[in-house]
Amino acid sequence: MKKIASAVLACTMAASLAGCTITSPESVGSIGDTTFSAGSYLLAQYSAVNQLMDLVDDSSATVKQALKTDVTTDEGETMPGSEFVAQKTLENLEYSAGLDAALTARSIQLTDDQLSQIDSLTQQTMQNYGDLYAENGIGEATIRDAYRRNQAYSSLFEAIYGADGETPVTDEEKKSWLNDNAVAGDVLVLPLTNTDDTDHEVTDDDKDAVKALAQEAADKVNGGEALDELADDTLSAAFKVVGMDYDSESDLAANRNSVVIMPSELSYYGSDFENAVKDLEVGKTAVIERGNTLWVFSRRPASEVKDLSELEANYDLARLIKGEDFTQELTDAGAAMENHLDQGAMNAYKASKVKLSK
Repeated sequence: MKKIASAVLACTMAASLAGCTITSPESVGSIGDTTFSAGSYLLAQYSAVNQLMDLVDDSSATVKQALKTDVTTDEGETMPGSEFVAQKTLENLEYSAGLDAALTARSIQLTDDQLSQIDSLTQQTMQNYGDLYAENGIGEATIRDAYRRNQAYSSLFEAIYGADGETPVTDEEKKSWLNDNAVAGDVLVLPLTNTDDTDHEVTDDDKDAVKALAQEAADKVNGGEALDELADDTLSAAFKVVGMDYDSESDLAANRNSVVIMPSELSYYGSDFENAVKDLEVGKTAVIERGNTLWVFSRRPASEVKDLSELEANYDLARLIKGEDFTQELTDAGAAMENHLDQGAMNAYKASKVKLSK
């Protein structure tokens, strides 16, 4: 199955272009009942070029160089950059057409609050990036319509998968997804440096001693002891090794916690950490080095680490579970519609002319 990158949702394509500086050709044709103006096409293309640049190994490459470079997609397919941009641009347009049809079918209407958000976001975007968009032939009306489309998608998604929707995502589905996709567990963080006194030298022998304390704790937890029963003594001993004073109440509270890390967040922790936690079986404990600390990490099912209500205060779990597939469904629906795009008109707007922010 083709996957549509998240950039599609962040940069959806509009179907009109009042205010865009591009006047000829004014339209590039239609898919289904959605007619695409020059600006909507340019926004689709701009999004696709940004997706391409994320795949190019050479971070200093220009757009023209990237278009001539072979890239490997998330699906493992290798193709020239120019072909990738053409494909993603079309998929972006197909997504827009599919979304429009679904919105019409369900008579989705935006609320006053959503319209206010659209105005605010449009103003902020034009203030910060208006000149860049103008250089790419994209005007304020196109940006406004893109935000309108984002808000409409949210309303449509809620109407289908929300708590009161047609097929709501159940708590059991959420727990199952979390256990299969998120990395979660109990953590005891031990220091490898003295953060109270930067002049205090922590030797390699000191670090080895802390590592030994961490490994001893991990071995005991794997042997059946509870991490909480070991945490205070282990952390106190580690603080002493690196020359820091230890307060049982405040330092234990700061260094003993439980985490649920979503798939999209793992890269923040670094590849070594990501590989280590992914390889760790649920129910097992290991020592993982992260920066100037050691994590004694006991992996547990995510649904047991934190309540759903706590997680849903910070994450849209339904969107994480269903969003990608739903976006693909809309794109597939658009792809199945009658395509009356004008290739000649689209060729007038060359991807090599796209300008990116510095």
